[in-house]
Amino acid sequence: MFHDKVHLQHVVRQRAFSEKKQFKVVICNPTTWDVKCVTEGCTWRVHGHMPRMETNFITTIVQPHSCLLQTTLIKHKNMMAEFVANVTYNDIVEKVGMSPFRIMLAIQNRYGYEMSYDMAWRAKQLALEKRFGNYKDSYHNLPTLLATIQVRDPRTVIHIDDYINEKGDCFLK
Repeated sequence: MFHDKVHLQHVVRQRAFSEKKQFKVVICNPTTWDVKCVTEGCTWRVHGHMPRMETNFITTIVQPHSCLLQTTLIKHKNMMAEFVANVTYNDIVEKVGMSPFRIMLAIQNRYGYEMSYDMAWRAKQLALEKRFGNYKDSYHNLPTLLATIQVRDPRTVIHIDDYINEKGDCFLK
């Protein structure tokens, strides 16, 4: 059982990377996620669904691989920036200045796959956005942050104009 589809996808991807197998998505909708091995004739299949009146995803059909590993994979077609962001989240948040090259090296050391610089950069941005929010969130959090600064140092003088334009930008005086 998984509390949502994202966690089911994460576990299936991790297993596929460790087994050096690729999969393709057969069905993907809000209540169902069905995947199978890309190798012809392989019986591996995972079927996850959310039953009616339930909140958890359940995997009901899980078949083992019947295919053999024919070649060593250098790049995995199921590697995605969201997965890399989740796997390297703690490292990225602890070391905000971590370069995409370090992320690429971490994935290669952990799973043995190469990834592009662009994907590593996107993964870093996703992890930082998950931790700190996006740039629009920072505009909305600014008044609270400034009020906290003023509470900690009463000599601080801050005037925030109540005017917020249509882009959501706050103006300081």
